[in-house]
Amino acid sequence: MKKDNKILDDLAKLAGSTLTGAVNAKNEISEYITQQIEKFIKKMNFVTREEFDVVKKLAQDNRLMLDKMKVKKAPAKKSARSLKK
Repeated sequence: MKKDNKILDDLAKLAGSTLTGAVNAKNEISEYITQQIEKFIKKMNFVTREEFDVVKKLAQDNRLMLDKMKVKKAPAKKSARSLKK
């Protein structure tokens, strides 16, 4: 009877250590994949969110300035056409 308990105890320990090993392997693989993705992103030289927002704001400001310049230029064109006629 004691021998049966010993075998069951050994099997339970083996199953527990196998499960622990599987969890550890999963964590190691997950960390490796994360590191590889981070290396790839750094290698691609993407811009940061802050840099993107600054350039976007500059583009919007430039667009507004160009629109204002077009509005100011339009009446001058009309008056020049009327002088030609």
